Amino acid sequence: MREFIKNVLLVSIPSLIILIIMLEIILAFFMPLPSRPETIYDEQTNILKFNPESGSGTYTKGKFFQLRADWSINNEGWNSPIDYQPDSGKNLIAVIGDSYVEALQVDITKSYPNLLNEMLPDDQEVYAFGKSLYPLTQYLHVSRYVVEKYNPSTLVFTIVHNDFNESITGGTDDPRFRSLMTVTVNPDSTIIENDPVFTNFLDEKLNPGFVRSIIQKSRVQRYVRHYEYLGINLQRMFANMTESLSADEEEAEKEAPNFEANINPEEVFEMREQIELAVDYTIGKIREENPNKRIIFVMDAPREVIYDGNDVSTSGAYWLNDLMRETTEKYNMDFLNLAPWMQADYREHQTKFNSEVDSHWNEYGHQFVAETLYNYLTSEN
Repeated sequence: MREFIKNVLLVSIPSLIILIIMLEIILAFFMPLPSRPETIYDEQTNILKFNPESGSGTYTKGKFFQLRADWSINNEGWNSPIDYQPDSGKNLIAVIGDSYVEALQVDITKSYPNLLNEMLPDDQEVYAFGKSLYPLTQYLHVSRYVVEKYNPSTLVFTIVHNDFNESITGGTDDPRFRSLMTVTVNPDSTIIENDPVFTNFLDEKLNPGFVRSIIQKSRVQRYVRHYEYLGINLQRMFANMTESLSADEEEAEKEAPNFEANINPEEVFEMREQIELAVDYTIGKIREENPNKRIIFVMDAPREVIYDGNDVSTSGAYWLNDLMRETTEKYNMDFLNLAPWMQADYREHQTKFNSEVDSHWNEYGHQFVAETLYNYLTSEN
């Protein structure tokens, strides 16, 4: 027993430490691992965003790092190549959204808000306020901060299909959503706003302590922990080597939910009554609080059906596009439905709006959205 303990202390543990150090060096010089800006909870505004001190970095994804994009966090904690000023003296357009506006998947200058900014005249400017996880109700919350601090003339809300169920309490069990504004739909159809709170989960994540902080900075830890960001499925890799799947894996594949447009259409449709009430409340509030501003909702397409050659109307998620059109018409707002435009563009060019390793818009997608929105803003009809 003593010999065993001696071998562990003098051989095994030192060997493991040396191996980890060697892996850290190899990963540092030869493999660009995922780099993400630090998330913070701004207690003055109750908004989850990035730490302005995060600086810049490179986001990567894919087994062979096919997706590489540079990000940079500005003075106000948003991924943008420009700093934001409350009194810029320009006609301001504020773009609000989730990870599609955050746009870590493309270089900082290739996001659609920045591309739109470059297309517009010098007397106009575009500020982007985007963070992954944001649902539709959080857009209302962020718009209140944006209007108070920057007073934009135009508000552009970028809508994707998981914005709806995640806006409703109970729509997700993810504890991170407690740091975002959601709503509760009561049985009598009344709506209660749930203010965001700084959760214990976030406290542990954002204030990790000395030891946890060192572990989080380890490249080996990041590689193992974020292998899914790199597009590597270890079980699938093993299955490919053995040319067979286990019975458990085959059964899991059969039972996997049919996701489309980043939602399970059947589960979301079961929440239709609650979603309709929550959407009517949220959009009504945005209009009520901004009576003299131009408000535009830009909504993504269910792109899977487009790539399959089918009409967008056949998607199980497309009723959400119709819901947004009907509700924005009710409150006299602009609605730019990207679905028919994306469908027509794909049929002509056969170019996807997202990469093969990520469902977010790629450079082509962001360029397409920027040009479509620019044409919409400058069109007389």
